Amino acid sequence: MGEDGELTFAGLHETILNVPVERILDAYKSVIASLYSIEALMYRRDHNLPLSKMYMGVGCLVMVHAVASGVVYSLDPLAAKSDHVVITAAPGYGKSVVEGRHPVDRFALSRKTPHAIVSKTIANKETMYVSQSKGGIKLVSVPSEQKNRPSVSDGALRHLTDLALHVERFMKCAQDIEWAVDSEERVYLLQCRPLRLSDVDIQENVPHIVDTFGKHSILFQGRGEVACRGIGAGRVSLVQFAENDSQFPDGAILVSKDASPQLSKLISRASAVITDIGSATGHFATIAREYRVPAIVNTSTATTTLQDGMEITVDAEENIVYKGIVQELLQWQLLRSSSYNDTVEFRILRRLLKSIAPPSST
Repeated sequence: MGEDGELTFAGLHETILNVPVERILDAYKSVIASLYSIEALMYRRDHNLPLSKMYMGVGCLVMVHAVASGVVYSLDPLAAKSDHVVITAAPGYGKSVVEGRHPVDRFALSRKTPHAIVSKTIANKETMYVSQSKGGIKLVSVPSEQKNRPSVSDGALRHLTDLALHVERFMKCAQDIEWAVDSEERVYLLQCRPLRLSDVDIQENVPHIVDTFGKHSILFQGRGEVACRGIGAGRVSLVQFAENDSQFPDGAILVSKDASPQLSKLISRASAVITDIGSATGHFATIAREYRVPAIVNTSTATTTLQDGMEITVDAEENIVYKGIVQELLQWQLLRSSSYNDTVEFRILRRLLKSIAPPSST
């Protein structure tokens, strides 16, 4: 409990792959026991975490029989301003990538659609992890014809980049995601956590945010109510009827006259939402918060001020809509630490709420 929140516990607890049904109980015990490994206990001591608050939840998931696996960073942690997604990959299971003992392929792709491949570094891959028929995995030699070939196709790389950016938009910060591709080239996202970025990148970005306010044209500000905080950017898509959902572009700014719940099926595909009428306490606003899509409602003039196809940036932190894409604001959002509901304080309050009686309606 608490892993991948303020602290990652990365690699400190046991993960057991390809477990036969008859061995699940033994595997469960091994995972529980890893809570008390020397490395895990020292990590807790170094971060002043009480040993009396150690709990382990064990998830049992269907095994993805991967032909390639790896990690995708939705932002390059060594060059956060480069606007690249970084993918590392290896044949077989991702253990080759995360344990740091094997050479891996590295790819950089543009964050902008159609995600051009900026660079490829193909390693000489000698070994890979594969499943054993009776359970578990083993290290075997990579077939000679695959050793110096990319572990994953260009199409899968672009699809993976698109998925990573979708998760990033939802989580409101840069992401560290583990993934796998099966023999039919289906891409699976296995887990994600906030990407840890250097304090230098975050501090260097602050002056750019201050400068932003004087450089970019403001279309309107202080209008309406902020229904969900955050920052989103993209092309305006004026929507009148929810039936036209197939024509709504992924990542667009949803602009509508009203905040009808019928439009809720478009929210997950939008970078932000602006409406002429509506309320921050309405059903539409509630759904926007569930999907964590920045939303400003009840602006009165959104559909008359904003034209279909124009590029804008919605700052639902300060209730400002800018003309054009304000990269500094988008960068600031990505460089922020993990969202508030990952914090220790929020988790404590969430547990407390279960023991607090709601006010009586009588």
